[in-house]
Amino acid sequence: MTENDNRPKPNLNLADVLAKIEESCKEQTASRFLQMTLKEKDSQEVALIFDAMLPHVHKLATDQFGNFVVQILLQQCTDAHREELAERLRTEAVDLSNDKFGCRVVQKALEVMTPELQHKVVADIKNNVVMCIKSMHGNHVIQACVKEMVVESLDWVVEVVEEEAEFICSHMYGCRVVQRLCERCEKYQLAGLLGKATGLVSKLARDQHGNYVVQCLLNHGRVEDKRNIIQAIQANIMDYAQNKCSSNVVERCMEIAAEGPDAAELEGDRQAFLRALIGRPGDSQSPLRLLMGDKFGNFIVQRMIKHSRGEDRELLRKELEAQEPTLRNSQSGRHILTSMQKEFA
Repeated sequence: MTENDNRPKPNLNLADVLAKIEESCKEQTASRFLQMTLKEKDSQEVALIFDAMLPHVHKLATDQFGNFVVQILLQQCTDAHREELAERLRTEAVDLSNDKFGCRVVQKALEVMTPELQHKVVADIKNNVVMCIKSMHGNHVIQACVKEMVVESLDWVVEVVEEEAEFICSHMYGCRVVQRLCERCEKYQLAGLLGKATGLVSKLARDQHGNYVVQCLLNHGRVEDKRNIIQAIQANIMDYAQNKCSSNVVERCMEIAAEGPDAAELEGDRQAFLRALIGRPGDSQSPLRLLMGDKFGNFIVQRMIKHSRGEDRELLRKELEAQEPTLRNSQSGRHILTSMQKEFA
């Protein structure tokens, strides 16, 4: 989140730059000079820059060039300096989090500060979680909280997301926060959220943002969550398989049931799911026949080939071989034939 600049350090005098620190930080060349000076880690110079910048931190954090200097300062200063910076950032943390440049500073603070100082910085953010999640900038701060803070201390995020689960899971930024929680938190912490989200599968699977949450639940949820999702999708499998968003969920159901960490416990669910997709052998209107020519469904057929096992695999092979002349007449069909050659050879 800092500038990547390999050019030589500008030939400026530190005392002159510090004399007009706010203007310097906001000017590109002087900003780069200060960043490079801080990276040299001279403790005396870091302290001088810190003292000069401290009164102006809020204004600099929201500036296109100043924010980079604040980020480097957070990295290079002492723990005592960070404590003072945490106090300064705390009072404007919500506004900074929802600012294009300020959100980068708050994220950097969360990355480099101790747990105690992290909590100081996010004290006011805790009362504005939904506002931040809805923000194109603030959502990155909430994700940083989930990533950087002690897992056991994240109940304030989990509780809000659980309470507003339907809205947040289908929100363009909120879905990212839910995914970060599922990736990082312990399952016992997310029991309520997992239960709510699983109950919303019929809506979320078809949603352009919510489908990513369902896929994440299949990756990181409890066995019962995965089974409930697989069974819910299977109950209306053709509707989901022919939808742009939920077709991805259908593919993930097969993948998780066949190769995920809980595959052994989900073997019966995998078999039932695949049989529902194959349909009755020889039926011209079976799901398999209808999916072969569908712009989304043909990808599902390819995944069926990959994740089939035993008797199911042989049944699928026979059904597809019987349709080989038809498959050769379309682009999607030829993709299916390629998958057959690879897997059934």
